[in-house]
Amino acid sequence: MTTIIKTNEELISEFNELSALSSKLFKEHKFDERNKLVEPLRYLATIIDWGYKVGEVVERRTGRGWETDRILAIENDRFTFRTIHISHHLIRKPQLEPVQLSIFD
Repeated sequence: MTTIIKTNEELISEFNELSALSSKLFKEHKFDERNKLVEPLRYLATIIDWGYKVGEVVERRTGRGWETDRILAIENDRFTFRTIHISHHLIRKPQLEPVQLSIFD
């Protein structure tokens, strides 16, 4: 029996492809077909290293946009902050603010 080992980048690519297909099926109201993708998507989300570490400062999605917060714990694809547990979809690395170089910009 041959074991196929995929890189993290390949797993992320597969996750993104399945996620796009899931969204397409949802828009087409093909819910039974879409529901068959839930388990593979959950499995991939738990084995992928999303590149975040405990203690890292990230931006997390809120109802008002993006807020800076520190990751307190990571379990599978769930990230724990002071007041909330969220999925990897709702966090990102901090975005750099553009620097104004002159008063004419």
